[in-house]
Amino acid sequence: MSRLLDEAETIKGRPTAIIAHTVKGKGFSFAENNVAFHNGAMTQAQYELGLKEAEAALAEFQPALATEVH
Repeated sequence: MSRLLDEAETIKGRPTAIIAHTVKGKGFSFAENNVAFHNGAMTQAQYELGLKEAEAALAEFQPALATEVH
């Protein structure tokens, strides 16, 4: 995705669009595919659970990020 954003910045003189097929709330057990979380507020308990889930997901990518060549 970052490559696409970098490439889009180089296009001048015409509109550019990137279309991404996404899943609302992806990775959050209480929000994934739940339309209520598209613009809803989390409870404190959901916030704490979401933070734990995000930290766990990030930990899975840390080795890959450390070796990624830019």
